[in-house]
Amino acid sequence: MRMFSLCKGQDGATYHLFEGVVDQDGVCRKTSTHSICRKEDRENNICLDQCLVIKEMRLRVARLANAGEQICGICVSTMYRNQ
Repeated sequence: MRMFSLCKGQDGATYHLFEGVVDQDGVCRKTSTHSICRKEDRENNICLDQCLVIKEMRLRVARLANAGEQICGICVSTMYRNQ
């Protein structure tokens, strides 16, 4: 099952999405070292949420955007497009 983590970019202002999976031990593991938009490296980011299913991540992103937080539009649109 595709899962997503939401992490702040290195600029400290914009959140980006990263794909991941939960392993047999229940630990969230990344499937790529780069964000969905390929502009951020996960190794250097602080994640707000990890391994949420798409429905949960959509709600989380919408709440943050409505609160005035910057979310990468490329990451979000790709998440919606690649269901």
